[in-house]
Amino acid sequence: MREGKLLRELLDNKQFTEILGMDVSFRSLEVASERLHLDRLPPMKKERIKLMHGSLMYKDKRLAGYDAACVIEVIEHLDPPRLAAFERVLFEKRPAQAGCGHHAECEYNVKFETLPAGKFRHKDHRFEWTREQFRNWADSINARFGYSAKFLPWGRKTRRLRAYPDGSVHPVKITLPELSLVVLIGRSGCGKSTFARKHFKPTEVLSSDFLPWPCLGQ
Repeated sequence: MREGKLLRELLDNKQFTEILGMDVSFRSLEVASERLHLDRLPPMKKERIKLMHGSLMYKDKRLAGYDAACVIEVIEHLDPPRLAAFERVLFEKRPAQAGCGHHAECEYNVKFETLPAGKFRHKDHRFEWTREQFRNWADSINARFGYSAKFLPWGRKTRRLRAYPDGSVHPVKITLPELSLVVLIGRSGCGKSTFARKHFKPTEVLSSDFLPWPCLGQ
C-alpha cells in the first residue's frame, strides 16, 4: 500500500467512488491513516475510503465488487510458491476487471551507489526480476486467465540505459583499449562507485573519496 501515498492521489480524484487500502502490516495502515488525516476528512470524502488489514494471498469476501486492483511493489516480497497463490486469488478466484502492477526491477539497482552488485535493494525482497522477466510473468497471467497487458514506463528514465521505440531499455556497450584511463564523473549517488565495482578490479579503481583535497586541486 506504500503507506497511503497512492491512496491520497486516488482520493483527490472524484471519479473513484470507493477506495480500499489493504496491507498485511498494521504499522503501514497506521501511517496511511495519519498521512490521509482520516480523522479530519470531510464526511463525503471520508465515506469514499477505508483501510483494511488483509492479504491478497487469501480469498477475501470483503474484496468483492471492486473494478480494479493496484499492486505496487508487492510480488517481490512473495516466495515463488506464495506468488502462485497470489495469482489465483487476484486473477482467478476474485478476478479484477483491470489491474495495475509495479515491480522493483533489478536493472534499476545500478542507481544505488552503495548497493553491492548482485544484492537486492530491500532485505525483504525474495527476488528482483529484469523487465523481460516481469513481462514474461505478466504474459503467463494473460494466457492462463484471459487478460491483456500494456507495459508503460514508471518514474524517471535512467540515463545509463538506452531507450528503444518499443519502450524497452538496453545497456550501452562501450569498448575500451587495453591500456586506458577511465574517469567516471557525476553527482553524488548517481552510481559511479557501483559501476566501478562491477566492471573493474579493486586494484584498478582509485576513488576521489580517498584523495586529500590539496591533491585534487593540483
